[in-house]
Amino acid sequence: MPYVFETPIEADDARLPGVPFAPHPFAFDVAFGGSRLRAGAPFSFGLTLFGRATEYVPTFAAALARTGERGLTGDRSAFDVVGIDGLTEAGWAELASGDPLVLDRHATRAAIKRMDAPAASGSRLRVTLRTPLRLAADGRLARLESFHELMRACARRAKALLAFHEGIDVSFDAALDAARSVRTVVHNLRRVHAQRWSQRQGRRMQLDGWLGRVEFEGDFGACGDLLAFASNAGVGKSTAFGFGRLALRWESA
Repeated sequence: MPYVFETPIEADDARLPGVPFAPHPFAFDVAFGGSRLRAGAPFSFGLTLFGRATEYVPTFAAALARTGERGLTGDRSAFDVVGIDGLTEAGWAELASGDPLVLDRHATRAAIKRMDAPAASGSRLRVTLRTPLRLAADGRLARLESFHELMRACARRAKALLAFHEGIDVSFDAALDAARSVRTVVHNLRRVHAQRWSQRQGRRMQLDGWLGRVEFEGDFGACGDLLAFASNAGVGKSTAFGFGRLALRWESA
């Protein structure tokens, strides 16, 4: 399915001017930095779908099952998909158990269209980078320094996803303007070295990023919706692989 896994884009596509490629309509959510899995041990991961990709949950289930048969990484570590849960309009529901290829298409069309994130309710925000954040500047890994920089990355991600996969042109000018007055009060980030296996190139790829937490103070009223979207969609580069996942915690100063 080219739309899902090799999302095409024309050079003159007006939806994404100056962008060399379209954002993939999916983003994995995986644990980072844990201990190595033991053979036979269970594990789980999340998958967020955007736009028409919500109609192709059976395609994703088939791809995951096939991936399990072929194995992960260069070691070809095989796994079995034993169940799939989805976030429907009524809440979390089991979409498949035992055989992931047998899915309720009606249920899967509603899956993950409603995103859960805490609403903005406080003058202090703690942002925890659950997976490495990769922001680029001049072709190099950039360090997150300010709330405005974070919101710019969130806006770029949301604008590209909504424009290409939902046909919606959204302006985040109000949120970006408000972000300029928010100040950083805690900055505790460390650079980490991650890798992924490229099946196409037959080698490991280096993917550095930032982990840790940052705390901000200010008026977040205009920024809440964009932050909630970004916490589910991921921010920065390599989001399809699960990078750039944020956890938000609102507090009163």
